[in-house]
Amino acid sequence: MKKLFLILSGACLLCASAEAATTLSGNYAVQYIQSCQVVVNIDKTTGTVAFDKQSTDGFNNSSPGVIAFDQADGTFTWNGTTDAVSVVLEQFSDGTKKGKEGQSAPFGESGAWSNTDTTLTIDGSVYDVVYSGIDGGGVAHGFMAALHLPLKHLPANHCVVTLQGQAQ
Repeated sequence: MKKLFLILSGACLLCASAEAATTLSGNYAVQYIQSCQVVVNIDKTTGTVAFDKQSTDGFNNSSPGVIAFDQADGTFTWNGTTDAVSVVLEQFSDGTKKGKEGQSAPFGESGAWSNTDTTLTIDGSVYDVVYSGIDGGGVAHGFMAALHLPLKHLPANHCVVTLQGQAQ
């Protein structure tokens, strides 16, 4: 009996080590959300308020789209629409404005991607990730990710980014 237990235990270890790591493959409907803080500098002597140029004036960005992950060559194609608005919109007495009013624009991006069971790297930006609905081949049917700062495309570290995807 002890010998049978050892044989079965060894077989289970071989099965576990042969399992593929979780991966993504095909098209995923995604929602990318980015929220950035406004950094304000206040002169203690005069009380003058000035926005830090590296804070990007603070903005919120929501981008629904589709990411196609090509597992074979480690590339992705991401297309969608981005909707962005500044957290602070300054309006001056002469009618000019500083900051972004709500605007929408199409976007497209492609590049390299890779993943582990806990991270997803898309075009150099590394996210913490949790997968859902993993099939027998190790392909996830959904994922939720949050970005490790800094964000590749922004100079400031005042942003939080989330990415959620569901296989189509």
